[in-house]
Amino acid sequence: MLMVDISKPRICIASSFYPHSEDRNLGVFIHEFAKRLQRHSVTALVITTSLGGKDKEYSVLDSVPVYRVVPTKKSIVKWLLYISRLFRRNDVIHVHFVDFVGAMFVLLGRLSNRPVVLTIHRADVLPTRSIVYSCLRFLAFRLASTITAVSSSSRKLAIEAGAPKEKTIVVYNAADETTFKPGSKEWARRRLELNLNLRVGLFVGFLTPRKGVEHLVEAWYSVIKDVRESLLVIIGEGSERKRLEGLTRNIGLTGKVKFLGKISKNLLSSYYNAADVFVLPSLHEGHAMVLLEAMASALPIIATNVGGNRETVIDEVNGYLVKPADPHELSEKIVRILRNEDLIRSFGRNSFRIYRERFCEDDQINMFKEIYSRLAKTKKKNEKGRKNLVMFGLP
Repeated sequence: MLMVDISKPRICIASSFYPHSEDRNLGVFIHEFAKRLQRHSVTALVITTSLGGKDKEYSVLDSVPVYRVVPTKKSIVKWLLYISRLFRRNDVIHVHFVDFVGAMFVLLGRLSNRPVVLTIHRADVLPTRSIVYSCLRFLAFRLASTITAVSSSSRKLAIEAGAPKEKTIVVYNAADETTFKPGSKEWARRRLELNLNLRVGLFVGFLTPRKGVEHLVEAWYSVIKDVRESLLVIIGEGSERKRLEGLTRNIGLTGKVKFLGKISKNLLSSYYNAADVFVLPSLHEGHAMVLLEAMASALPIIATNVGGNRETVIDEVNGYLVKPADPHELSEKIVRILRNEDLIRSFGRNSFRIYRERFCEDDQINMFKEIYSRLAKTKKKNEKGRKNLVMFGLP
């Protein structure tokens, strides 16, 4: 008889956010998570509704099988049945985000008789005025076998939104450690054609209002008065980019602030290695992947004292926590780091140590492997119990 190894269950990751041909950065952290599972010998595939013009219904992206299930080609009933068939090929369904599609994935997972892990991030558990969304979210919380949150602050938001406290746990994100790691600042600067004597500040992320980048640009106006040979590098795209570029010109920071837009991951790792300090001025935050990438690259951190930031940055140990929307305090802390080489080195070492102790890839994946294994075992016991009842003529 063929024996199924329940210690190595097959995992189906389901998310409405996933990279596609027209936006390679959409939900890229979920793709990185799938790759991480594969590296740790976990059989994983992805089901997503995310589709670009050149994407096929089935493809393999960086060794990860991806099914793009979009209802335009099928009736809704056939579409739902198709997803259910895909779900039944796996032992555990892992849904990311409790949005409308995420709630539907949770429901289909349970109707397919599969245990469901639901990972919430932050935006998906913020207060909402939509009664329909609130009801769907509440139902998904009740149906999920286990709920994981990317930070304690996100867990608190989830519980306030209706997630059962007893089955909601924290599993922190991790960086892509094959790409982001400590490296030679001199080599990185030469590769990027940056002056070795410059002091470099770095921001990476979406240029949207909640990221607070305008406060960082305003802070840099003060920074250059104390650290004249300095440069702020801003990496990322978003609705605020044109306004931020205009602000930069208006306050006389042309040549002192550099906007790079989207760049390759390989190039991004060089900018982390080339920088002296990483700055995240968010107005609110879940558990920012960019903080973990910067810490895995051994960078000092300055971040606002909000959400998951305060779980990641230890004030005066690997950097500073500052008040949100406060350019004065932000510039003061940036200058303090940029003018002190010893502080840059010690904060950088501590960042890497804290990352390895609290947020490393092994810890994240091992926690999920334990969850998957436990749920798969429970599923097998339930199936065995149902078979025994049928043998005795019971319903």
